[in-house]
Amino acid sequence: MRRKKQYKDTEYTSAIKKMDGTLKRARSIAIPAHRVAKKVEKIVNF
Repeated sequence: MRRKKQYKDTEYTSAIKKMDGTLKRARSIAIPAHRVAKKVEKIVNF
């Protein structure tokens, strides 16, 4: 029983780490994309 719980906990933490990594990656992509979109908007408006 104890071993099973430990396995579940490690699986859970690894899932959280994966989520955290994807969130960080998505944020690092989204911020520059937003800036580029703003620049493009300015160019289109002029």
